[in-house]
Amino acid sequence: MATLSANQDRTGFRITGRKVLFGLIAFFGLITVANVIMIWLAIGTFPGVVTDSAYQAGREYPAMLEAAEAQQALGWQVQEHISAAGAGEPLAVRVDANDRDGAPLSGLSVTVALASPTHEGLDRRLVLSEGEIGLYRGVTEGLPAGQYNLTIEAESGDGTQFRSVNRIVIADNGKVR
Repeated sequence: MATLSANQDRTGFRITGRKVLFGLIAFFGLITVANVIMIWLAIGTFPGVVTDSAYQAGREYPAMLEAAEAQQALGWQVQEHISAAGAGEPLAVRVDANDRDGAPLSGLSVTVALASPTHEGLDRRLVLSEGEIGLYRGVTEGLPAGQYNLTIEAESGDGTQFRSVNRIVIADNGKVR
């Protein structure tokens, strides 16, 4: 009996069933709250939707292939040049358009779109004006450093269309590659 009374007199920290239960509830509650926050942030920054209707995009794919073949047969050579003084500074855009033989193409309606793959608020659309024959220029407000999809669309007076999509990278120092 002496050993039994000594154990009963002990004071201090003891793990009981109630403490284990509260510890488990707190642990899994904290994990659940962290997961909910991470899911909310992930969906809020990029919902993953690339096209409104994947079915419609699939139906239009054969027409896109035909347009690409027609553009290849056209033989236009379009080269873009983009420069900025620094990240966030205005972007100077120049497009050189030549035909199959290297002669400048004049009288085109040229538009350029710079689109961030992840942030819709960073998209820029610019209509270029022809200065010298075959040289189309424009300036748009700056973009932060990152990757962008550059889409060039050119259309001649007779309805001939050219479309090019390229990925560019704007570095912190404003250099574009």
